[in-house]
Amino acid sequence: MSVGLAGGTSATNGNYSSLSYESQFNGNYIDPYKVSGEIPYRQFTTVDVAAGVAYEFTRFKRDPDHDDMTSFKISLGAFHLNRPAEEYGAGSSYRLPVRYTAAATGVFDLEDTKFTLCPAVVFQLQSTYNELLLGTYLKYRTASGTKVTGEKTQNAFGIGLFYRRLDALIPQLVYDMGDFTIAMAYDFNLSGYKAVSNGFGGFEISLRYNDLASALFQTRKEYK
Repeated sequence: MSVGLAGGTSATNGNYSSLSYESQFNGNYIDPYKVSGEIPYRQFTTVDVAAGVAYEFTRFKRDPDHDDMTSFKISLGAFHLNRPAEEYGAGSSYRLPVRYTAAATGVFDLEDTKFTLCPAVVFQLQSTYNELLLGTYLKYRTASGTKVTGEKTQNAFGIGLFYRRLDALIPQLVYDMGDFTIAMAYDFNLSGYKAVSNGFGGFEISLRYNDLASALFQTRKEYK
């Protein structure tokens, strides 16, 4: 069981001096010197607080050259707990709604093979908006690590396919290099926006530091 707490600040600013508005149309053209009537944009700073809790169950089948692992984790989180004010205009009373997140993830080494299945389901809710993401990775271990002792580093290459409900199909590639993981993903749009996007979405790349051998396993009392 683990508990997390996060916080931070953000500063927001903008320059709207180059924008023009319908209210500045004088009958013939947009007059930039005509008063638009728009509320001036203002700079503001917010403080944001988040918290979460997770429960993980893990078991191993130990072998001299590698360890087969079965792991399952359930996580719950909440962001914007203090509902920070978004004061884009003077006197604005809008406050950012709390965003709730629930996730279930797993790591299942297929026993006596070099394959690992990593399914995941994530659900998010913020005010009237909700999002469901589900899918899985299939990884091939090019070097199997001894997860209990950390004597050998685990490397793996994987492909994944995820689906964001009513929005996108997301193929992914991932490569585990011991304590580091690099991943790439692309969103293929499936929603009504594809009339404009032609089905193309966004490309993402990520780099993660895991420190599996020391931080995740050797410090756990049950493996000492």
